[in-house]
Amino acid sequence: MAGEKLASLMLKAGKAAIPSSEKTDLVYGRVISTNPLKIQLANESRLILTQSFLILTKLCREMKITIAEGQQVTLWTGLQAGDSVLMLRVLKGSKFIVLQKEGD
Repeated sequence: MAGEKLASLMLKAGKAAIPSSEKTDLVYGRVISTNPLKIQLANESRLILTQSFLILTKLCREMKITIAEGQQVTLWTGLQAGDSVLMLRVLKGSKFIVLQKEGD
């Protein structure tokens, strides 16, 4: 019992010490434009993120490799309008790391 009470107090203190706006969150969005890149947050339809707020991982960029006889194979396609994406909200919401397209 004493251990549970201590754990509960520590959890409350931790939540109070770090405001929710400073935590990293996993969020979903939908690409509404690729040139310029714009992503609309799934849970906040009024918030549209532009390129200056986005950091793309390699899984969100087109990647091709050359194989035998100079043939190119596409490993990943870049983001397309309508794609659902998985992102991390970081730096108090000033940046969003676009991790990957959903379903890929």
